[in-house]
Amino acid sequence: IWTDEGAAMTEIRRQNGITQRVLQRGVLHAWTEGRTVVVDLSSELVQAFQGLSAEQEKMLVYSMVNSLLNHSTYMKNVQILCNGRTQPYFSNVIRIEEPVYRLSGVTVF
Repeated sequence: IWTDEGAAMTEIRRQNGITQRVLQRGVLHAWTEGRTVVVDLSSELVQAFQGLSAEQEKMLVYSMVNSLLNHSTYMKNVQILCNGRTQPYFSNVIRIEEPVYRLSGVTVF
């Protein structure tokens, strides 16, 4: 599906000016509930990714989901929260109000 993952992620960082400070404060909490990994992201991090292209958003979300699920056969999906709350979309395309499942074909970073 992705022809140049590294270039697309570099473009995401460049376009959104993601700083190390934002990334360091980006994940507020992470825990498991049954077979779901729950990740609570800061609104600052989520806001930094607004305006992504559909392809960039898909790559970002599924890279995160696949990375979290990559080493477990027990965990089956990831619930992404923003400041402890669900929201309909990560940016504009990927629905995250329900847990997100692994997507094959997306490189794990």
